[in-house]
Amino acid sequence: MMVSVHKLRARAWGALCIVVGVGAATSAAASGIGPRVGLTGDPDQVHFGLAIDAVRLAPGLGFVPSFDFGVGNDVVLISGNFDFKYVFAIQSSWRPYLGGGPALHFVNVDNAGDDTEVGLGIVGGMQTATRSGAFFTELRLGMVDSPDFKFTVGWLFR
Repeated sequence: MMVSVHKLRARAWGALCIVVGVGAATSAAASGIGPRVGLTGDPDQVHFGLAIDAVRLAPGLGFVPSFDFGVGNDVVLISGNFDFKYVFAIQSSWRPYLGGGPALHFVNVDNAGDDTEVGLGIVGGMQTATRSGAFFTELRLGMVDSPDFKFTVGWLFR
């Protein structure tokens, strides 16, 4: 069985993203980790998962991977989003942020088989501090082989 160069490249990127994600998860206890849930467009789904505030690179800038499991529209989509996020320092209880990064998607379509895709996402949102961490709401726009958009809410516990 021959595997195409595109699939090999996607699998290599996938392995790299998983290694980075596992490394980030091991350092997450000090920064923050929490649940996320939302709606996905194309494929039309409900998704839920985990966000990890993994590494602070500079004031306001961090590596924040997230992992989602989406169901609906006869598709199961497992995504790893490997985002860098910048939170703007403004005088407000709600602080905006922008970011983005590569994404790895494992796709299973009913009666059509499995596929692995590498995409790119741009994310923007708002977050506010809570007693135990932060609450956030965000919109992710997908490019290349990513879902068109994801609207997500979540909590990061510190």
